[in-house]
Amino acid sequence: DDTVAEQFDFGRADYRILISLREDYLAHLEGVKSAMPSITQNRMRLARMNGEQALAAVMKPGGKLVTQEVAESIVRFVAGGAELRNAEVEPSLLSLICRELNNARLAQKKNEISVDLLAGSNETILAEFYERSLADQPAAVRKVIEDDLLTDSGYRENLAEERVLKAFTNAEAKPDAATTLATLVNRRLLRIEERLDVRRVELTHDVLCGVVKASREERLEREALAEAEKNLAAQHERAASTKKALVRARQIAAGCAVLAVIALGSGVVAYRAQQEEVKTRIASEMSRGEAEKLLEFLLDDFLKEMEPMGRADIVASLAQRTFAYYEKLPTEARSTITQRNSAYAQITYAGTLKVLGKQDEAQKLAEQAGATLKALRAAGDNSDETLIAEATQLNMLAQILASRGDVPAALPKIIEGLERLRPVLAKADPPRRAREREATLYGGLAFAYGGMSRPTEALEAAQKCRTLSAKLGALDLTNLASTTQYLSAGMGVGSSLIRLGKLTEAKAVLEADTALAEKLLTLRPGHRQALLVKGTMLAGLAQIEFEQLFMARRLAYLRDALKIQQQRAALDAGTSVTQSALRGTHLALAVTLDFLGRLDEADHHIRQSLVIGKDERIDGAAAGSLASNHGYAAARLAQRGDLSGTKAELAHTERYLVVRKAAGASERALVLGQANLNRVRGEIALASGGDLVTARREIDREIAAVKTFFKDDKGVLVNTGGIFLLHSSAAELSLALGQYGEAEAHAREALAYRRPDTDATLDAQWPVNEVRVKLAIALARQGKREEANQALAPVQDYYRLPLVMTSDDKTLDGNRARLLFASALANPEKRTLLLAEATKKLDAMPQSVKRLNWAVRIRDEIALEMKK
Repeated sequence: DDTVAEQFDFGRADYRILISLREDYLAHLEGVKSAMPSITQNRMRLARMNGEQALAAVMKPGGKLVTQEVAESIVRFVAGGAELRNAEVEPSLLSLICRELNNARLAQKKNEISVDLLAGSNETILAEFYERSLADQPAAVRKVIEDDLLTDSGYRENLAEERVLKAFTNAEAKPDAATTLATLVNRRLLRIEERLDVRRVELTHDVLCGVVKASREERLEREALAEAEKNLAAQHERAASTKKALVRARQIAAGCAVLAVIALGSGVVAYRAQQEEVKTRIASEMSRGEAEKLLEFLLDDFLKEMEPMGRADIVASLAQRTFAYYEKLPTEARSTITQRNSAYAQITYAGTLKVLGKQDEAQKLAEQAGATLKALRAAGDNSDETLIAEATQLNMLAQILASRGDVPAALPKIIEGLERLRPVLAKADPPRRAREREATLYGGLAFAYGGMSRPTEALEAAQKCRTLSAKLGALDLTNLASTTQYLSAGMGVGSSLIRLGKLTEAKAVLEADTALAEKLLTLRPGHRQALLVKGTMLAGLAQIEFEQLFMARRLAYLRDALKIQQQRAALDAGTSVTQSALRGTHLALAVTLDFLGRLDEADHHIRQSLVIGKDERIDGAAAGSLASNHGYAAARLAQRGDLSGTKAELAHTERYLVVRKAAGASERALVLGQANLNRVRGEIALASGGDLVTARREIDREIAAVKTFFKDDKGVLVNTGGIFLLHSSAAELSLALGQYGEAEAHAREALAYRRPDTDATLDAQWPVNEVRVKLAIALARQGKREEANQALAPVQDYYRLPLVMTSDDKTLDGNRARLLFASALANPEKRTLLLAEATKKLDAMPQSVKRLNWAVRIRDEIALEMKK
């Protein structure tokens, strides 16, 4: 219709073109700017989202699926724990995380995405996404993706579609290569993009590279293990063959000897048979020698490579098979070297059983290995190799005893191990293995001294371990086992410095070691010990903030630590060490949030700490920590007045103490666990108005038990921290019962067990000052006002310290209120003024804290005193 055409102005261009491209193609776009100059004028770089943009991206599409609080948690989660105003969010990662959270919501048939679904980490969700995408695909398809679509250094690679289809065909993709590729594209694992008229295939997101690389490394390790096992089987087969030949040769020789009696001429035949026997024996010994060299490699070098990757099951299997090999050798084939190697296999197997939580079996194996090595020495074998093996066995036995809660029993084993090494190390050029074992033993010594509240000795031992490890190549990453040992000892240095109040030095050590752990993880992504150490270092930095009463700063470090521990758990969830670290981090977060008055958030972390590793088959250490966590949960519920919940948590606590006993925990550990349970019962009795007389009687009994069981060979008490807490609880119960003389006695005895070198930080001084306030109340009630004021003087100085005055701990005002209450009792002339000030301190606390029973009890004490 020509008339319609006249209505249009074909000279106008009412359209716009939007070009979207990755930054690595920007240079190509610049090449056409002479033809399209506007591309240099109208340009916008799509950077990462800020917190507000990311929140909008979750809230608007999410609709009723997410609340404002949950959406903020998701954004913080993806942003690495940063607050919204400081957040930088990767859009592709946010998209993937939201999709996976929604999938989890649908699977659990929930109406909305809850905070619980966030339990995990970016790496966990990505790893699960990757595994789910390939769950129904042949292993060879995974191999194509990991080897061809990822560079050696871990970056995305793109391939022409036809090459990928050919590789999938060779991998026998089902039902065919094209369908498999389409399936993986639909699942958003892969994507196809046209470049210069060629369709190319690549991973969907850069954020998947780390997960794919980790999967590739684990697959390569499995393949290496399979090859090693294949070689070992071949060696066994050759050894069996030569053994048969030896038996056959002996039979021939015996027959020839009989014939020699009948005919002199058969002597030639006998001679030839004898020659054949010699040749066969030599071949057999050479074959066995080759097999044992391979076994030595598996027990030492190969296992050192496998252990950091968290494959405790593979390490255990290899060690068990190696030990079985030596056990099946005929008596005539056993030598000193064979017996020593057999002991080594037992030690290695014991170590993996310890990691897997089988403490009884581990200790039996370690003790059997010790008996074998002692027998060798008794027979005159004082070689370097046997002394090193015995030091290794003593170190393993010490680790097992410590994991069963018997640190005092572990200490002499470590010292004995160092004594075994002394003659070897005294030589001009001691074997490398001896120097490595010396470093390991000093690391164990530091742990033992730390567990016995001896920070000065722990610091000295940890520093010695680090010096030795550094000489073995720890710092330049040429000896990764020594690097791990150096970092582990760094945790001992940091914790000892913290306890000694040297926080600046501790922070410098922890920060430097965190950087070293990062280097190790760059070199070996997924290195289990490096992840554990990094998470523990962050927890140590959090502790430094805690010691200075900076709760919000501590919270930030702990959230970072939780991510690391969750990353480790995603790779290695089944070991007791991993579960313990994760449980401990959740509990530390709960405690911190309680101090900040954020009780609902703390509830979430408490629940998480109670479900990790919750299994009847857990080891004694895991059962002990679960019992402790349930005890803490019980005390919290009692403070809120939830007596039914308190009763349920106490039942869990008691059950896990039974599990701990059945799991083979030491008698010392069981005594301390029962003592902690009765101490919690005392707190609950105070909070709920329970039977205080019985609670006090039980704590008195536990004090006697701990004093009996926690003494070293010189009769010195080694668990002063546990005794301190028990006496503190007994003092509080005595005050509530009006038994002021007994309250005074318990408070004085509690203070007598505190050591100056363990009370150098603000947090460590806090419980000491609480006991001083209890002592002052007991003294004032007995009319000893001057002594009461003397007891309160250091407490008053403490609360005047700048860091204490500016602390964000929301419970401190309650402590100040009780200090003022004690001052009012000791100074009746100022009673009214001090009690009024105490009431103001209580009123200043958050509402969530004011409702807790301990705060209500202080308020009631003040109100009752004001009526007099």
